[in-house]
Amino acid sequence: VRLGFNQLGDGGTACVANAIVRTRAAAVQLQINSIGDEGTAALSEALKSNSTLEELKLSTNQIGAVGAQSLAIMLQFNRALNSVDLSFNQIPDEGKGSKQQLRDAVKGKNTTLQL
Repeated sequence: VRLGFNQLGDGGTACVANAIVRTRAAAVQLQINSIGDEGTAALSEALKSNSTLEELKLSTNQIGAVGAQSLAIMLQFNRALNSVDLSFNQIPDEGKGSKQQLRDAVKGKNTTLQL
């Protein structure tokens, strides 16, 4: 599913999250969509139990610490994702909802994380 460059924002991303629950997509590209923490939280919740999505591209959005924390929690549960691109967001290096928390969430998994 290629939805990059569409300025979906948080509301549009919540709709995409609802659709992902009902699809068997292997990849979702949501780069450059003005997605913030709220949209990221909706997407994370939808992906917790998803067993088909292998690639998630969320680069160049507005994801901060709150969104990163929801993604880190999702990554602890999700077993299908093997590539997650979060580059060029507003994720802090350390602390709660940080790049380090995301790295810890995929430690020991076969998941490539781009920060």
